Amino acid sequence: MTPLQAHLKAVEEVLSPSDLARIIATTPETVSRLRGGRPARRGNEVAILTLHAVLDQLRAAGVEPAAARDALLSRLCAPDGQRLTQALRGGNATEALATLGVVLTPSHAGAADADANDLAADMAFDARMAVAEAMAAASGARAFPPPEPPWPVPARLSAARDAVRAAFLEFQPGAEIEERVNPGQRPDDEQVLLLVGIPGLGRDQVREQVADFREARWHDLLHEVDGDVVVVTR
Repeated sequence: MTPLQAHLKAVEEVLSPSDLARIIATTPETVSRLRGGRPARRGNEVAILTLHAVLDQLRAAGVEPAAARDALLSRLCAPDGQRLTQALRGGNATEALATLGVVLTPSHAGAADADANDLAADMAFDARMAVAEAMAAASGARAFPPPEPPWPVPARLSAARDAVRAAFLEFQPGAEIEERVNPGQRPDDEQVLLLVGIPGLGRDQVREQVADFREARWHDLLHEVDGDVVVVTR
């Protein structure tokens, strides 16, 4: 079982595949393929990992699974229900919880955001590499020769990387942005991470700025790159 499948299995202790598909704005067929181990598009992967973090917070707060399901589906049907989906696909667990009326203490908010951002960046990378290693072990050789780290930004993602970088620097002119490339399990499946720091701000404050950027630019920019380029705190 891949890490993503494990997270998906935990989510489906609360939500049916059709409920999950509605909440993260994908199709039941896609959920079925992910359950079978099919590689996920980045937006779906981030949404599932973030939803798992949200459900963990609800469980820690004493919310029963049935009540958590009702809360999620009720919010989805509200006039601003799209806000929940956007928060999940943007990797913002705190914002997703806020749409449900759950306000976390600062310490809990930090834990929720850490779950969302770290899982989106690190677990996604670990999951892809675990699958790649399993494929290599089964075949006796890697599916494709990996480049030596640091991995270069693939040409097909250069324009998207430049657009997202420029947009964030317009949003926060003083930001310092580093790059990291997550290699995919097959050619042309890489992901560019833009790791953001802002001089004078702590990590929690930077995280808030990143969340604001995602919300402001989701429809006109980030939705188009669909997770091929992801902005995270460093």
